[in-house]
Amino acid sequence: MKNSPKVSVIILNFNGKHHLKDCFESLYAQDFPFNDMELILADNGSNDGSVEFVKKKFPEVNTIEFKENLGFAEGNNRAAKKAKGDIIAFMNNDMRAHPLWLKNLVENLDLNKGIVATSSKILNWDGNKIDFIGGVMTPFGHGYQPRFGEKSSKVKDDTKEIFFPCGGAMAIYKNFFLEIGGFDPDFFAYFEDVDLGWRIWLFGEKVLFVPDSVVYHRHLATGGLLAHEKRSFLYERNALFTIFKNYEDFRLSLYLPAALLMGSAKNILTSTFSFQEFYIGPKKDEEKSPKKESPWAKKKRNIKTIIKEKDFKAPFRWLVLQISRIVLKMIGYHPVPRYAFVFPAAAYDFIFHLNTFMKKRRWIQSNRKKSDEEIFSFFKLENQFHPDLNPDYIIIIEKLIKVIQDITKEKKKK
Repeated sequence: MKNSPKVSVIILNFNGKHHLKDCFESLYAQDFPFNDMELILADNGSNDGSVEFVKKKFPEVNTIEFKENLGFAEGNNRAAKKAKGDIIAFMNNDMRAHPLWLKNLVENLDLNKGIVATSSKILNWDGNKIDFIGGVMTPFGHGYQPRFGEKSSKVKDDTKEIFFPCGGAMAIYKNFFLEIGGFDPDFFAYFEDVDLGWRIWLFGEKVLFVPDSVVYHRHLATGGLLAHEKRSFLYERNALFTIFKNYEDFRLSLYLPAALLMGSAKNILTSTFSFQEFYIGPKKDEEKSPKKESPWAKKKRNIKTIIKEKDFKAPFRWLVLQISRIVLKMIGYHPVPRYAFVFPAAAYDFIFHLNTFMKKRRWIQSNRKKSDEEIFSFFKLENQFHPDLNPDYIIIIEKLIKVIQDITKEKKKK
């Protein structure tokens, strides 16, 4: 590779010693001039001997040690500020890279074309299933990975512009990354890359997916250290942060209330309560669900979620819930799973961050170069929603989006 740029590869780690051998051996094997590559272990206060292991096994790696777990966003930000390269590459500690990973990722960056960030193709550890081939965001701020879990042999992928890079395997110009604020540290983890991608586009630049830049990922090997409801809390809260910061005024006035209404609906759907227990009066035809989920479909979806999230304690929680439901009903109470409090907790925390995020919002809106209309029409984001959602929840999303679209059309007519 002629005239290779200086690249700093940052591996963020928290008690992931068992991943680091495969991870760094794959980086040492890169088809990239080693003298032009700075390898960094940014350690989030591990107590499993991770730092000592890397210093002994991979002495060329620079180590940055934090006293506590700063989270994905702030840990990577601090490491990026100390990095010496002109380009920053981020890779998760539970990944190994194909020998051409870094070369192909970096070669596709092009300031002249506005391509300031590139994102890799992520496969499962065995390389036979899709993890990430492009990021999509719902209009309510939730990011997801289309075609996740499908056989990689059946998926054709091309170099293309995408809405956001996967923070676990991406490259970006260091100066630009720092100028636009890096990953938002208040996110701690999850959807910080969705937020970053949105900012890249509204600042007038682009993100490119590079299918020839490949990494292999142990899904949830690190994220799985967090309980399912804690991850879900971060998903919901950070989605609210994302839309609050980045939407223009008119769209925010529509989507933020809709997102809060959606959260309330999700609260009911996960609480084991039926809203009919509170409903008074005859049920109107228009309120009947045309896609009522069958018991078997619900079981199938729940099993799929358990496997995907590696939440293998879920069946035991379900059994305890059924037993407690019987007992508590005898004394006039109704058991509610902890997961049902995820969205209220997320909304509560969102409220207490409003002053901070209002400052961030003012800065972003005053510096944006592209409208939401330009970005959303290009990526067709208006009707996106996660395909694995409860059908009853999808109906609620569709109703809310329909209202938003009607209001938008009326505004355009005026």
